Amino acid sequence: MKNRKVDIIIVALIAITLVWLLAIYQGLPDTIPTHWNISGEADNFGSKNSLFIMFAVMVGINLLLPLLAKIDPRSDNYKRFSHAYDVFRIAFTLFFMALMFIAVQEAKGDTSSIFTVENLVPSLIGVLFVVIGNYMPKFKHNYTIGIKTPWTLANEEVWNKTHRMAGPIWTAGGVIMVFNQFVFTTEISKIVLIAVIVSIIAIPTLYSYLEYKKVKSKE
Repeated sequence: MKNRKVDIIIVALIAITLVWLLAIYQGLPDTIPTHWNISGEADNFGSKNSLFIMFAVMVGINLLLPLLAKIDPRSDNYKRFSHAYDVFRIAFTLFFMALMFIAVQEAKGDTSSIFTVENLVPSLIGVLFVVIGNYMPKFKHNYTIGIKTPWTLANEEVWNKTHRMAGPIWTAGGVIMVFNQFVFTTEISKIVLIAVIVSIIAIPTLYSYLEYKKVKSKE
């Protein structure tokens, strides 16, 4: 029943996105930005039909996630963190909706001096990291979502310890990313952004390796 409610929410969000795209399509310029560099400058462009490609990707991944949960070798574990997995699915859908909105605003030139792509996208990613970080300690051993290093996948104890440790790091990193663009100068904010991304990847990876070595030494 819970999954059914989540599916209804996701379908509703997808339907809202499609109606919005169809409503604004005619008023969009023929060319829109589809990618931005770390400075927030558009470095790749496409036709306005690119928005429907983004929409198709959002729909496709939402169809893929439940399928992966069913065919995952650890599929039984999804029942143990179904709420966290459902939150991730909804957060991902909202994230993609926001990305499409930002692309449209940038194409129309509607962004203000504060709410630019340079500020919005890192902050949006930061919010996603905060959500994932809060639920990460609840992720159970699986092959689809979470920190999948050779050592976490090889040992469930290492998986659990790594995700309990990494959750607060991802949350803190996400908070820093949300406010980074508004606190520091452009050059410093780039350094902070790179440092955060490297930290949330490198620290859990190293930790999982060390924990795996400990487990093996006990055995």
